[in-house]
Amino acid sequence: KYRNVVRVIVGNEALGVRNEVTVEQMIAMLDHVRSNTKRPVSTAEPWHVWLKYPELADHVDYLAVHMLPFWEGVPHEAAVDYVSDKMQRLEKAFPDKKIIIGEVGWPSEGRTLGQSVASVTNEATFLRRFLTRAQEEGWVYYVMEAFDQPWKANDYEGAIGAYWGVYDAFRRPKFQFTDDIVRMPQWHLLAGISVAISALLLAVFFSHSNALGYRGRVFLAIVVYATATASVWIVYDYSQQYLTLTTVLIGSLLVIGMLGVIAVLLAEAHEWAEAHWVSKRVRMLAPGMAGSHFPKVSVQVPAYNEPPDMLIQTIDALVATIDQLAAANEGLHIEGILRTMYDPRNNLSTEVSGQLLTHFGDVVFRTVIPRNIRLAEAPSFGRPVLLHDRDSRGALAYLALAGEIIRREEEAALEAAPVAAPAEAAAR
Repeated sequence: KYRNVVRVIVGNEALGVRNEVTVEQMIAMLDHVRSNTKRPVSTAEPWHVWLKYPELADHVDYLAVHMLPFWEGVPHEAAVDYVSDKMQRLEKAFPDKKIIIGEVGWPSEGRTLGQSVASVTNEATFLRRFLTRAQEEGWVYYVMEAFDQPWKANDYEGAIGAYWGVYDAFRRPKFQFTDDIVRMPQWHLLAGISVAISALLLAVFFSHSNALGYRGRVFLAIVVYATATASVWIVYDYSQQYLTLTTVLIGSLLVIGMLGVIAVLLAEAHEWAEAHWVSKRVRMLAPGMAGSHFPKVSVQVPAYNEPPDMLIQTIDALVATIDQLAAANEGLHIEGILRTMYDPRNNLSTEVSGQLLTHFGDVVFRTVIPRNIRLAEAPSFGRPVLLHDRDSRGALAYLALAGEIIRREEEAALEAAPVAAPAEAAAR
């Protein structure tokens, strides 16, 4: 009645892949269908299932074999030879049965499986080579498949199941069977975008890097261009998938995160280049006049469980650096060393504090800023600790520090004042 039906297949990978039926059940269904049709009947299974259950061959008119070397981790260069080898094994095992390749193909997108890499180039290469070999060997085959089927991304195959078509889901050919294979047809556009982004970023960097040497500029150019190229490629590759509203939102969040990582990477690269390859150092502030007031600068030395001796050596080196700067900057001096986040319950804190007092003496402020919950949470409320909780231990400690600094400055002013002559003192 239906003359265009040339073969009948009962079940598709129902036995060896999804384990939906037993061998006995499949044989019973095959026998039932064969008794009710004059068309050749078989079941479709991967090549190894036919070798595992040779009794199936006695209940079919031909072997419908799936040859999908991608799922077996075979590199695309060896995939056609792999198919040929399996066909020879089946022909040797079942010499009296006609063998039909029910599915053969290669995906254009998706995860890598072993040495199998999904890409448009590999799909085109595999199918071109396979079609040539099939014509030489006289194989009967069905290419898996005509069109991409995005719904398969939610199937047991995962995302890769959507990309087995020769045409995409919009009925556009993915590649030509005769022209040269181009791995990335839009590479001209992507390269132009990468260069434009790189040029813009480098213009911003170099506008604030007049003292940066040639090597530093080359280093920055390499980092910026590599980062721009990688970013463009990541966005392009993600956009080639069949996107839903959910995947678009996820992709947008990933792009935002990627931009943050790029900002940190480029900032660190710029800082590293300026630390190694500047021809001169640029002062951030103009030199102050003698006798003028200088701003106070806090230099923080974070320490946690470091050996006390090592911490002392670190501060010694910092003091030596400041002394060198003071030689060229009149009025620059160390106001004092402040111990912060002090925890008397920690023996190491006590030991470090004692060594600081012994080593630096009066340079160390006697006021200690303790670990304090109110002090730590004040920035979260957008207020200084004196407004957040004036009576907390942290606030009281900073008030004490302010008083100590004022007393030190008053004492220094008295020491610097000229001493009155005895006669003048008597006259008073």
